[in-house]
Amino acid sequence: MKKTILITLLLFLLFTSSCGTEDNIGTKTQEPVIEHTDEPSTPTPVSKTPTPTVSKETEVPKTKTPEDTPNATPEPTKTPQETTPKPTSTPPPTPYVDNTLTVDIGVFTFRNELGMKDGLYTIGKDFGMLLEEKGEHEFNKYILTYTATDYLKGYIHYSLGRTSHVEEFFLEPGTNKEFSSLVDGFFNNQKGTKIKKIVLNSIKGSSASFKLVDFKVEIVSVPVQVVYLENDYHKVGIDLLWGGAINYIKDKTSKDGQLDNLLNRADTGRLVQQSYYGTMDPPYVKGEFMGNEWPYNPVQGGDKGNNSSKIVDFKIYKEYIYIKCRPLDWGHINTPTFRYMENEYRLQGKTIVVNNRFVDFSGYKAKPRHQELPAFYVISYLHTFVFYNGAKPWENDTLTYKRNLDFWGGNPDAYFNVRQGNTETWCAWVDSNDYGIGLFTPNVEILLAGRFGYNGSKDPGNSATNYVAPLRTFEMKSFEPFEYTYYITTGKIETIRQTFQTVFMAKS
Repeated sequence: MKKTILITLLLFLLFTSSCGTEDNIGTKTQEPVIEHTDEPSTPTPVSKTPTPTVSKETEVPKTKTPEDTPNATPEPTKTPQETTPKPTSTPPPTPYVDNTLTVDIGVFTFRNELGMKDGLYTIGKDFGMLLEEKGEHEFNKYILTYTATDYLKGYIHYSLGRTSHVEEFFLEPGTNKEFSSLVDGFFNNQKGTKIKKIVLNSIKGSSASFKLVDFKVEIVSVPVQVVYLENDYHKVGIDLLWGGAINYIKDKTSKDGQLDNLLNRADTGRLVQQSYYGTMDPPYVKGEFMGNEWPYNPVQGGDKGNNSSKIVDFKIYKEYIYIKCRPLDWGHINTPTFRYMENEYRLQGKTIVVNNRFVDFSGYKAKPRHQELPAFYVISYLHTFVFYNGAKPWENDTLTYKRNLDFWGGNPDAYFNVRQGNTETWCAWVDSNDYGIGLFTPNVEILLAGRFGYNGSKDPGNSATNYVAPLRTFEMKSFEPFEYTYYITTGKIETIRQTFQTVFMAKS
C-alpha cells in the first residue's frame, strides 16, 4: 500500500512539472525597456550584425527551467554603448508667430514675408497686409504708423464710390513714423470704403524690414480752394487745388487801392512754388514743352495742361499752414511724379517764411542742373529787376537795376552770377516808384530773371508776367531729402533790403 502511494505521488509531481513548462512557453512577454531600471536585467549579447526585428505578437523569449535558475541574483552587466539604442529626443515646439495686428477698424493679416524678427517683417515682393474690417468704415483720409528700414512703395486697395480703386503712395524709412494721405478725389468730396489690403514693395530692389504699428481712417472737412495766413502786414493765399503753392500776396500797408495781389497766377506753372529738374535719359520718357524736349520736371502747381498736383495732406492753423503734395511732371499731361513736396508757411512780422522739403522715389540718375529755389512769378506791372552783386554785402552798397529785361527762356543775358563771397542774395521786382516785392534765398549761385509778354498789367490772371528764380546747381538725387528756406517781403526797396538784412543777421 505504501509503495502504491509513493508511486502515485511521484507520477503527480512529474505531471505537475510538465504542465508548468507548457504555460511558460505560451505566455506573451514585455519587450525590453530602453531606459535602465533598478531591477536586474538579462545581459544582451554583443553583436555588430543587426538583429532582425521581431513583432510583439511573434517574439518567443527563451525560458529557463527552475533547475537552471541561479540562487543568487547576478549583477547587471552593462551593455556596450555602441549597441544600446539612444532615446528618441522630442523636438522643441515651433514658436507661435502671430501674423496679425488688431486696429480700430479691424484685423490685419500679413502675407508674403521673407522672415520676421523682433516684430519687423522682412519684405520682398508684394508684402501684403489683408484687412478684415469690423463693419464698414467711410473715410477720406488714412493714417499709417510704421517702422521701416528703407524706402517703400505702397498700394492701398479700397472702394471709391461704386468702383474698386488702387492708390499709390511712398514711405520713407524711420521708426514710428506717421504717413497720412487724403484719398484721390478728396476735393470732389469722394469718400472711400471697404479697404481690402495694402501691398508694399522695396523700391531699391533689395529686401527691407517693416512693421505696421497702427492704422486709422478719418473723415476730415474739405476746405475751400484757397486758404490764408494774415497779419498786420500781409495776407497770403495758398491754393490747395494747385499743389498748395502760393497764389496770392497782398501788402496790407500799400496805399494803392488798385494793387491787390502782387503775384501772377495765370496757370499752374506761375505762382510761387517748388520746381526741380532731373533726367532726360531712359527709363524716363522725355516730355515736351513749347516745342522743346523736356526733362523730368516735378512742379508743385501741376503740368503744362493746367492739371493740378494732388494734395496728399494739409494742416491749417492760425499760425502756419502745412502742405504736402505729389507734383505732376510738367512736360507730360496728368502724370504724377515719384516724389513728395512739403511746405510750411508762416508770417513773422514783415516777413513771409517758407520752409521747403522734397524727396524723390523714382530711382532716376541725373546730371547736375540749375534748380529753381523757388520759381517766383509776379504781375507785369512790377517791371524792374533789382539785386545786389557787390563786394560789400549788407553795407548799403549800390544796388543793380535791370530794366526792360527780355524773356528768360534760352537767353544767356538773363543769368546774373552771384559774386563769390556775396551773401546779400536777395532780389526784387519793383515799379517806377521803387515799390514792389522781394525774395531772399540764402546760399544761391545765380539769379535767373526776365519778363514774358510785358504789358504792365496789374491783373494777376494776365498772361504777361515777370519771373525770377534763385538758382543752385546740383543733382536731383533719389532717396535723399532736400530742404531749404526762402523769405518774401514787400514795400519800398529800402524797406525790403532792411527786412532781409534783419533775417540774415538773425540766421548768422
